[in-house]
Amino acid sequence: MITIESSMHVPRMRSSAVVHFMLTVTDEQYQAWWPGTHLRMHSLNDETGLGQLICMDELIGDRHLRMKCIVTELEHHKITWQFVRLARLPCWLTLLIQDDDSGATITHTIRAGYSGLPGRLLDPLLRLYFSQNFARMMYEHFSFEFPQLPQLIETLRHRETGQSAA
Repeated sequence: MITIESSMHVPRMRSSAVVHFMLTVTDEQYQAWWPGTHLRMHSLNDETGLGQLICMDELIGDRHLRMKCIVTELEHHKITWQFVRLARLPCWLTLLIQDDDSGATITHTIRAGYSGLPGRLLDPLLRLYFSQNFARMMYEHFSFEFPQLPQLIETLRHRETGQSAA
């Protein structure tokens, strides 16, 4: 099993707002989060929550990731997507958001492979893609994007309520 994990504290971030955003985001909102890097993210089916199939298209360093993911785990502070390409792949992305008085700690985890013998046999192939270089690019991506999210969510909330953002 390959694990790539990044974690940081983000002021003003709330788990409920992040989970809601991830389940309801439009391409336009996703692009506003990081113009030129976040290209598309939207639902591909009529589900919201467990079973929701999404399109995610973004640049991670020099990689262009275009994927479909299905929500396989959902809690008020956690969302897990499993990657899909014709069938579900042995790869998951989890966001865990733990609120505190000043914001939240967000942990972004990519897991790929299976445990046990089949996993050990596949890991060398998966490591070609999920390399140390990819892990570095993912950390840099994560470290830039998540501090931007609370302001975007606040701006969107103000737009929905007709108030101006301060």
